[in-house]
Amino acid sequence: MENSYTVAEASKLLGCTVQAVREQIKANKINGCSCIKKGKNWAYYIPKIALDNYIKGGNGLDIESIKEVVKIAFKEVLEDIAREMVQEKIKKHLT
Repeated sequence: MENSYTVAEASKLLGCTVQAVREQIKANKINGCSCIKKGKNWAYYIPKIALDNYIKGGNGLDIESIKEVVKIAFKEVLEDIAREMVQEKIKKHLT
């Protein structure tokens, strides 16, 4: 996903191990990042804006960054909808 980092990417940016990133997120030390247990594994959500603000030491939100993230997310949603519509039309045409 373009709007988020993987745990590996976050660890490189923070200069720590992937396990340290996981522990920080589980302990709610990085505002805006979250994790959820899926069976035996954990899934981590690390929004770029949240980690970038954490790295900068910012507790406040950068409005321009938020606007950019929303713009990108909106574009991704529209692309997904368009892709689904095309697939539906192809499916109807073939049947």
